[in-house]
Amino acid sequence: ITDSTVSAMLHGKALHSFQVFLLTLAASSLSNCRSYPRFSRNDTEFQHLVLHPDPLVERVYIGAKDHLFQLDGSNGLQLEQEETTGPVSDSKDCLPPVTQLNCPQARRTSNHNKLLLVDPKAQELITCGSVHQGTCQKRSLASIREVLFSTERPVDTQYVAANDPSVSTVGLVVALEGGGRTVMYVGRGYTASHPPISTRHLSSEPVFSYEDTAKLAVAGRLSEYDHHFVTAFTRRSYVYFLFYRRDIKSVSREYRTYAARACLEDSSYYSYVEIPLVCRSSSFPSRNYNLLQAAQVGQSGSLQGEDLLGVFSTRSSSTNGGLESSALCVFPLEELDRHIDSTRDLCYTQDGQVEGRGEVAYIEYEVKSSCANLPPNTLKAYPCGSDHTPSPMASRAPLEATASWHTSAARLTAVAVSVAEGHSIAFLGDSKGNLHKVYLGEDGVVEVYEHTTVHPNSPISSDLLLDLNGSHIYIMTKTAVSSFTVMQSHRHERSEVIYVMLRVSHRCFRFIQSLNPDVSIHQTECELSIIVSRSLVYQILEFVCSVGKESCNHVYMVPSLYCRFAFFFFRQQFVFCLLIGCRPLTVNHLCCVSYAECVQFDPVLSSIYPQRGPKAGGSYLTIRGRRLRTGHPSEVSVLIGGVPCLVRGSNRTGMHNITVRFGGAERHLQGIMYRYTPNPNITDAKPSRSFLRGGRIIRVSGQNLDVVQEPKMRVTLSPPDALPPRRRKRSDSRRTLGGREERSPLKRWRRIVPEAGCPDGALCHVKQYESRCTVNSSSLILCPTPAVGPEAQGARVKVHFLLDSLHFDFSTVGNGAFSYEPDPKLHPLNQNDKSKPYHHKPGSIISVEGEFLDLAMFKHEVEARIGDGLCVVKTLTHNHLYCEPPAHQPSRKQDGMDSLPEFTVKMGNLNFSLGRVQYDTQPQSTFPLEAQVGVGVGASIVALIVLIIVLIYRRKSKQAMRDYKKVQIQLENLETSVRDRCKKEFTDLMTEMMDMSSDLVGSGIPFLDYRAYAERIFFPGHQESPLRRDLDVPESRRQTVEQGLVQLSNLLNSKLFLIKFIHTLEAQRTFSPRDRAYVASLLTVALHGKLEYFTDILKTLLNDLVEQYVAKNPKLMLRRTESVVEKLLTNWMSICLYTFLRESAGESFYMLFRAIKHQVDKGPVDAVTGKAKYTLNDNRLLREDVEYRTLTLNVVMSAADASGGSTAQTVPAKVLDCDTITQVKEKVLEQTWKGTSFSQRPHIDSLNLEWRAGVAGHLILSDEDLTSVLQGSWKRLNTLQHYKVPDGATVALVSRNNKHLLHDSHDYMPGEKTPMLDDGDEGGVRLWHLVKAGEEPEMQKHRRGSMRERGGERAKAIPEIYLTRLLSMKVKTRTASWILPPVNM
Repeated sequence: ITDSTVSAMLHGKALHSFQVFLLTLAASSLSNCRSYPRFSRNDTEFQHLVLHPDPLVERVYIGAKDHLFQLDGSNGLQLEQEETTGPVSDSKDCLPPVTQLNCPQARRTSNHNKLLLVDPKAQELITCGSVHQGTCQKRSLASIREVLFSTERPVDTQYVAANDPSVSTVGLVVALEGGGRTVMYVGRGYTASHPPISTRHLSSEPVFSYEDTAKLAVAGRLSEYDHHFVTAFTRRSYVYFLFYRRDIKSVSREYRTYAARACLEDSSYYSYVEIPLVCRSSSFPSRNYNLLQAAQVGQSGSLQGEDLLGVFSTRSSSTNGGLESSALCVFPLEELDRHIDSTRDLCYTQDGQVEGRGEVAYIEYEVKSSCANLPPNTLKAYPCGSDHTPSPMASRAPLEATASWHTSAARLTAVAVSVAEGHSIAFLGDSKGNLHKVYLGEDGVVEVYEHTTVHPNSPISSDLLLDLNGSHIYIMTKTAVSSFTVMQSHRHERSEVIYVMLRVSHRCFRFIQSLNPDVSIHQTECELSIIVSRSLVYQILEFVCSVGKESCNHVYMVPSLYCRFAFFFFRQQFVFCLLIGCRPLTVNHLCCVSYAECVQFDPVLSSIYPQRGPKAGGSYLTIRGRRLRTGHPSEVSVLIGGVPCLVRGSNRTGMHNITVRFGGAERHLQGIMYRYTPNPNITDAKPSRSFLRGGRIIRVSGQNLDVVQEPKMRVTLSPPDALPPRRRKRSDSRRTLGGREERSPLKRWRRIVPEAGCPDGALCHVKQYESRCTVNSSSLILCPTPAVGPEAQGARVKVHFLLDSLHFDFSTVGNGAFSYEPDPKLHPLNQNDKSKPYHHKPGSIISVEGEFLDLAMFKHEVEARIGDGLCVVKTLTHNHLYCEPPAHQPSRKQDGMDSLPEFTVKMGNLNFSLGRVQYDTQPQSTFPLEAQVGVGVGASIVALIVLIIVLIYRRKSKQAMRDYKKVQIQLENLETSVRDRCKKEFTDLMTEMMDMSSDLVGSGIPFLDYRAYAERIFFPGHQESPLRRDLDVPESRRQTVEQGLVQLSNLLNSKLFLIKFIHTLEAQRTFSPRDRAYVASLLTVALHGKLEYFTDILKTLLNDLVEQYVAKNPKLMLRRTESVVEKLLTNWMSICLYTFLRESAGESFYMLFRAIKHQVDKGPVDAVTGKAKYTLNDNRLLREDVEYRTLTLNVVMSAADASGGSTAQTVPAKVLDCDTITQVKEKVLEQTWKGTSFSQRPHIDSLNLEWRAGVAGHLILSDEDLTSVLQGSWKRLNTLQHYKVPDGATVALVSRNNKHLLHDSHDYMPGEKTPMLDDGDEGGVRLWHLVKAGEEPEMQKHRRGSMRERGGERAKAIPEIYLTRLLSMKVKTRTASWILPPVNM
């Protein structure tokens, strides 16, 4: 700075011209200000916003409820196209396609846009809605009406978005390197069993689907975690997800924010790692902002690398009401990657442990895996994990950051960051529709330099987007989208940029100094950028600072100088201040000061207390800050929402900014708002009486009482009226004197002129008494009554409650007028000699005499004490107080010579000391004679009662002993009868076994030959093997076909071809499980002669199957026969088991079956219910006594003779006369075809039983015919007794012809089987055989009762005869299976 001297006139002209230059630019910018481009719709709700990927195509896409919009960004957000997406018929419980037939509960449902993404490579717009289980569509970026892809019948893996509008869903389109594939990463909250994170196909079929392993595996209950996804992004070779969820491993189970990372090349999420993010308050270290609201990747003020900028809140966005504290936190991405890598390394190589800190890394989501101790080279060999590495991994140590900026005015909902000229500017949106512009400086310096209201009281969406050029920012609320211009200044590479703030009419302009020699103006919307050459500014500064001064170190700014605008220019170690509109001086000033001296006149506001108050005002506010003594106190004023703070009332409600004016300069309290609450109101006050000395607590009830700072109770005493009413009732002439009621003679009232002097004890002027109250809660204030003089009894009493600036009259909120009563009086305990203590007998009540005790006091308000012990007041009357003292004598109240405690009573402000108390310790008086006689009589009566009880007990015990012996004898008899019955049954068994053994020796076991066995195993359900059929081809083509079959046989002998052939078939979607089993059986037959080759093929296929299921779920392998190799394994084991079944296991099984069937067929079996007389199941025991006898029928069979003809021969067959015709046919078929396998015997429905009665002719017998017996709705099945078939009758089994081919509707089989369905409830005829189904008691009905009832019913239901029958059945079955001789086959 030069020391040249210039005249003062030139100085003034230069300053004036510069000021006029600046103000002219500001005024011109205001006059030319126009509104921002805006698109709004009130009939829907905007939910997502994306931009066209080509910066030259300024097109905007909006996803809304039931709508899609396409806007032209270059033409002021003009609407180009609109597409309606809802409402549609849908239900959360139905799978698409939704029709009235398959989803009758479907209703008209709004379609909320859950995902709106752009695929730059395919030039497609991806839209996903909340209807139809969250399915998606592909649309053209040129026209949203053109649908490129839509799933008509999606599968469960194509359900992308959450089908609940309140559940979050985020997505990200990524083009993978090395393959040209494009995938979509999706994160969704919990709605069903869908994975929280998955990778979807976009460029391959099926579109929008995911592989079984391309998802985050969650073994625990997904609803417990309750994921809420915020955003997703990619960086380098990783994909990141940001969300908050419930931390179920912590005790509090509170929600925390997490950052998750996985490799892009990892299709199975082996590399998945998540770590907690913590945003701590800078002013309150104990406060954490747990819930992430929005985030974006950008550069903060350090410009050293990419950072993650996130806005956090203390509550979720769904929480309403109250102040919402939120903050901006910055996390360096390099530090985030280091933290994730450290977590992965700990879980790979150190079991997740850190010495001195315990477990830091662990496996999340209850997956059955654990951190391992793998070799150190695992980190390099498998940086993205593998199937042997642990996953999914998580960290207990969070990544912490300190809040760069916080606010309590509104919850922050969006964030975007722009970098221009080496400076970072963050745009923050909040829930009240405001956009905050924050300058992010170096070393964490943050400055909020502008607030813009975009849409009042409408939250700004988290889709706060900057275009690819960084010139425009798009802001979306629920009903509008606005476009703001982001100013950029391109400067010379050697220039310095200086930001200066100017406020004119609440508009903010940015002034930039550059090296451009000319002055240029850049105006966009309502923002003005002035570029001034360095020489012009410095010339003015140097000129002013050198006028009459020797140096620039002198301070021109004085405390009494107030300026409307201040400009600061930095040069070397000095700060140049240009002051405009200063008072009281009339000229503007330019000064040159050091930096430390200049900033000391810049006041800063930091806090305010309290932060809320009633609309009525009257609250005293305390504002704290730095350098607040700037200027004269008369120029300092405080404004709340623009209203001066000195007002005594306001009709404003809600949140308001705090502004302090220092003359013309304003300072705002950032991040803190003052809230006007509803006025406090009093609804009740009681009691309505007090005594003169005061201190009685008045309970004042109401609303919003906690906002009162200084509540008071004021009592006003006024002289009584000189002219009372003309007439008074006679009862008014009575007065109370000394506790007695006296009558005073009636007086005639007349006007009395008061004397000049005031007599003693009279009230001649108004007096006021006040007491301070205590705020107990928002609905209760406790006010002690103030003490007044004796003149209050004859005066007019008015009581008011003072709540800051509000006054409430007691008479309007209480139950009546307030009054003062005489002070209560208490007499000493020992009235005869006050110096002696009062003797108290333990267990008795202390009585205190007094006067006026209950006029203005309740018993619970009285506090009586004996020393340190409490004497509980039980009763309070007009003249007496009764209290219950402690059981033992309390200690003395104060140290002194006398150790006896003092009896004190406190009533409000009154404290009475009524003497000392001494507990009596003498023994109690002797027991009275009357009491002794009473005790003796009572004892005699008790002894008599005890004697009677003993006699009754002995009698009952003897009776019980007799019953016990009787039961014991019955048990012995039962044991004897069972033993005899078993001996008899064993004797019968030995005889019967001879017949059974002879039958088995004669007929043998009907084994199937190997060919029939193999065909039934390989081709189940086929009556004839496909291999037995002839080759049905014409003779002309037979040779060609046979030659092809030979070539196919040669190919099947090639292991490589056969394995590839099987894999190719199984890869076909139309290759059903039935076809797989059929192909496997054909291959088994083809390779049956080469079992070693067949076994080798089977081993290779099994190895492939094991590898396939290890990657999926090993527990599902071989559970069902769904593949060719599983059927091949079944056939191979069947081949190997044939010899074992024929030589070892088959004989034993068959003998056991014949023994059980022989025993069951000895007795009757009910054909309808399946119950039998002889059975191994007590639930299927036939308890009715059915009369029956054994019949031997002669069955006529045809046999071939030597001459080639057929001869008739008879075979005896044993049946029961109570058997139904179907049961007889089964037993006859068993006897006549016993040497034939069951599968080769004729079916009983294909045969008729014919009774050949000689000359009487032949009769066809059946279960139901015209002769069946009907009893109401019951029809009995026909038996041999019904037809009166005698013993030794001749019968024959003849084939049914067409006229007899009448199949019954029921299939009656003997033995134990499931009962037939009863159609009696439908009104039809009910069938029965031996017993009616509804008449026999069912054991199932008894099972519903208790254990005791069940035991009793079972004892009644199984008497001795049933028990012996069951035991004999089991004994004979076991014996028969042991003693049957082996059968030669």
